[in-house]
Amino acid sequence: MINRASAKHIYFFVGTTAELIKVMPVIEQLKEKHISFKLISSGQNNLNLTELESVFGKISVDIVFGQKKGNHKVSTKNFINWSVHTLFHASLGLRKEFEGLKKDQAYLIVHGDTVSSAIGAIIGKLYGLTVVHIESGLRSFDYLEPFPEEICRHLVSILSDVHFCPNSWSVRNLKHTSGKKINTKKNIVIESLFKALSVTPKSDMPKSLQKNRYFMFMMHRQEHMLFHKDKNKKIIETVLSEIPKGMKCVVILHSLTEAFLEKQQMLSQIKNDPRVITIPRQPYTIFSRIMSECEFMITDGGSTQEEAYYLGKPCLIIRNKTERIEGLKENAVMAKGNLAVIKNFIKNYKSYKRKKVKLLPKPSAVVVNYFS
Repeated sequence: MINRASAKHIYFFVGTTAELIKVMPVIEQLKEKHISFKLISSGQNNLNLTELESVFGKISVDIVFGQKKGNHKVSTKNFINWSVHTLFHASLGLRKEFEGLKKDQAYLIVHGDTVSSAIGAIIGKLYGLTVVHIESGLRSFDYLEPFPEEICRHLVSILSDVHFCPNSWSVRNLKHTSGKKINTKKNIVIESLFKALSVTPKSDMPKSLQKNRYFMFMMHRQEHMLFHKDKNKKIIETVLSEIPKGMKCVVILHSLTEAFLEKQQMLSQIKNDPRVITIPRQPYTIFSRIMSECEFMITDGGSTQEEAYYLGKPCLIIRNKTERIEGLKENAVMAKGNLAVIKNFIKNYKSYKRKKVKLLPKPSAVVVNYFS
């Protein structure tokens, strides 16, 4: 969807469905303004386009590299091999596409903190394109949490020419980094979240959730599922021991979560607990509605922390450090492995309820105005 004779050549380089979800508001606005672009997939995950088309309409990927076979995240060795292979082949494969483009007319957009974002930024730099980073400047200031995302963010920041930051804090984090910094005031995911909710009624949720009051429990990060297993088992046991009366605990079973619970001999116990509802990872539309209808959230996901803030939902972050500030000292509490904090939050979650954040102005408009 790009005209090589046009003044600007815009490329999105994404690797996961989550990345695509978060850049879709930008893509939508480019379409509305009839600004051409191309969508490139690294193949880190199989992009679930069907999941998004009910929200954003027809989506097409122009170029795909390194299509994975199996789950590379389960095996560090396999994932490293995929990363090196994809960087090499994508660099060569994009030569015809990128050669001859001038930096002031060619933009390679990457998002967030995935390995694909780092690969895309490296390739953009190799070909002398203007590297644009959306969701820039987030920092936990600990390379091991989130891992490897914190490392990827630092690398992408070094390589980027334009940084779109979701708040003034993230802009300040880049004060020693070169390139243009632009504050979008909010994370673009707020637009994807509210749009998904607008097309997803409560009746689309699993029936077991429609008839119950519940809170959402999601623990899926690889540093938690693969390391410090005894500590994280204790956290799960504590959460389950504190389920409020008359409420269900909805456990989201990501593949790593299910494998962890199985190895810890907890899976069958949890599935047989009448207070617990286990569901697999859901499409974003359904997941958005599950968040919107829950009483509170307990999560180790950074994006979920942001979404909880935008929805005004009480949120317990079961991490030691977070790369985001949304909700801190408002609707969100950092657990930092303290079981007493976990118990207190569940007991007093209502005190952390807040109003929804207003959508306008749209952060995606700030990004698109840069190219207009």
